[in-house]
Amino acid sequence: AMAILFGFFYFLVRRFPRRWWLWFAAGSVPFVVALLVIVPVLVAPIFNDFQPLKDKQLETQILNLASKAGIEGSRVFEVDASRQSNKLNAYVTGLFNTKRIVLYDTIIKAFTTEELLFVMGHEMGHYVKHHIWYLVAMIVALILLCGWLTARILPNVISRYRRRLGFDELSSFASLPLVLLAFGLVMFLIQPATNSLSRYFEYQCDAYGLQMTDYDNAAAAVAFEKLAAYNLSNPNPGPLVEFWFYDHPALQKRIDRVNTLAQP
Repeated sequence: AMAILFGFFYFLVRRFPRRWWLWFAAGSVPFVVALLVIVPVLVAPIFNDFQPLKDKQLETQILNLASKAGIEGSRVFEVDASRQSNKLNAYVTGLFNTKRIVLYDTIIKAFTTEELLFVMGHEMGHYVKHHIWYLVAMIVALILLCGWLTARILPNVISRYRRRLGFDELSSFASLPLVLLAFGLVMFLIQPATNSLSRYFEYQCDAYGLQMTDYDNAAAAVAFEKLAAYNLSNPNPGPLVEFWFYDHPALQKRIDRVNTLAQP
């Protein structure tokens, strides 16, 4: 997949030397959509076994929650993620008749029914609030920004240091390490902004999960405590570390927040 992406990049650089970055961003849309929307439905089952949820009572409760959220026609699966790790996770994905609610077998074993319902309410929040499409738009916008800056800066850098670099055009395949460095640097510098948006979405869905479970604050707090323990997460990182590197709020902050949220 990466070879195809890089080949597409250099094709555009050579075919549209002045506007390649615009075409590259536009062409990345189906790739990003496939990565975020199609891969979990079509590719993930290649590596793990997805089976209908064995606990039919829990399945009924989750489907009732989905109906309450306006997610109709979905199916509930459990996946044998314990083959790879002890990480806890669950998600809602798919479009139209591919909609699916997925729980790792690890989280089913570790959480009570009340805790699982809060987590599923949270995940349904991402789905009904269309966060996946905001993420697609954000990634494409980042690719556009990275491409534009690369097109403006790298040709001058290459022209100035062409003897040391060993190539004299961006269209040379030898420029790939420099292109990756430029993209990586821009991504690193813009990371606080993108992570801030992601943390905002997580807070939104924490509140949504509480609303969907009739404000079971205790279950939500314990769920976060277990997530920290099982996923080996630092529940209280330093402010700068969280600001720059965390796309989810610090778990201690989430615990404190769900403990203070009350039914309006």
